[in-house]
Amino acid sequence: MQLKLSSDLSQAVDETIDLLALAASEDEELSTRLLVADGRLLDKLREFASLVDRSEATVSVFGGTKRVELDRFHMAKASGALSQTQINTHQLELNGILSGLLPAKRQFEFEYLEEEQTLSGRISAEISHAALLDIARKYILQPCHATIQRRTVTRGSKVSEPSFTLLSVQNVPEE
Repeated sequence: MQLKLSSDLSQAVDETIDLLALAASEDEELSTRLLVADGRLLDKLREFASLVDRSEATVSVFGGTKRVELDRFHMAKASGALSQTQINTHQLELNGILSGLLPAKRQFEFEYLEEEQTLSGRISAEISHAALLDIARKYILQPCHATIQRRTVTRGSKVSEPSFTLLSVQNVPEE
């Protein structure tokens, strides 16, 4: 029986297959993708790979635009690797200068003056386009207080480069 998948479902199947295939490799691409993924995704991948491994099963997926077969060895390796993979999230409260915003691309640049460091990354989906334009008018190249999420992925003893997401910007708190 063959089902025609919607384009959204097809894309989700393709991405899941890619992540399972990457899980058993040493490729840093898995960490890169997990940095921007919903944190629940890792838990679901871990559960699925563990179930398949414990069942000593293979996975054959013919969907989306891919055809992939993952044997028992691959699934055992993926399950082990995923069990040692963690997404680490920390919320930073920083005073500095909002030096750049790209509203259409949803990217930011923030100068953290205390450590003379420039942070750049994505803008949270929680910030509406209108709110983003308001932030740009009020805070661009001005001292401000930013709440920024810092994420890393740990795979065994390897830690990825951090990714940053701008969560909010406001006036510098009075001391």
